[in-house]
Amino acid sequence: MLGISYGELFPIIGATAALVGPKDLPMIARTAGRLAGRAIGYVQLARGQFDNVMQQSQARQVQKELQDAMQH
Repeated sequence: MLGISYGELFPIIGATAALVGPKDLPMIARTAGRLAGRAIGYVQLARGQFDNVMQQSQARQVQKELQDAMQH
């Protein structure tokens, strides 16, 4: 989970609750969750686009190799 263990997460939550108060903690947690979800979505989108580019590049390389083999 993003390189944070539960042992590190609980003190962070506790410190946040102490700083902002328990009344505002659900709102902050909800906002943090939304931001984390969006960040994960963007990373997955970028990874998918990168994979597509790599597949297209490999397909072009195979096509070039086939054309070269057919000409010789």
